[in-house]
Amino acid sequence: MHAAPDELLELNVVDGAGRATKVGVAIHGVTGARVVVTRGDRVWEAEGEDLLVCLVNVRQQLEADGLNLCCQGARPDVWPSGQLRQFTNGRFGYILASPSIGRAPETVDLFAPADVGEIGTVEEQRAAVFRFHGLRQS
Repeated sequence: MHAAPDELLELNVVDGAGRATKVGVAIHGVTGARVVVTRGDRVWEAEGEDLLVCLVNVRQQLEADGLNLCCQGARPDVWPSGQLRQFTNGRFGYILASPSIGRAPETVDLFAPADVGEIGTVEEQRAAVFRFHGLRQS
């Protein structure tokens, strides 16, 4: 039996035809990390070292069922640094843009809602992060 979630959210998932439906998102992140997404009687869940690991895992499960989660953490241009990830248990990420002189990068809550036009797949996000950092994909 798992403890009650630390936070309950409602987000959209979108299917391949662009139809959006609401899902419940339960976040367990104070002690350990666990994310549970529910729609009707369907459940996708993941436990991991931090909330980012859980989010990526749940997104992969949703993608296998033809769904994409509409959250900031699904944007190809959002990813945390190692330090931000450690300090926030993987809850926040940076918007990956060329930094302006004297300005810190903008941070977003990975579980905040995002428009369907802003999100991508896990693989699209991975490719965008590698491009941003000038890394080759293996």
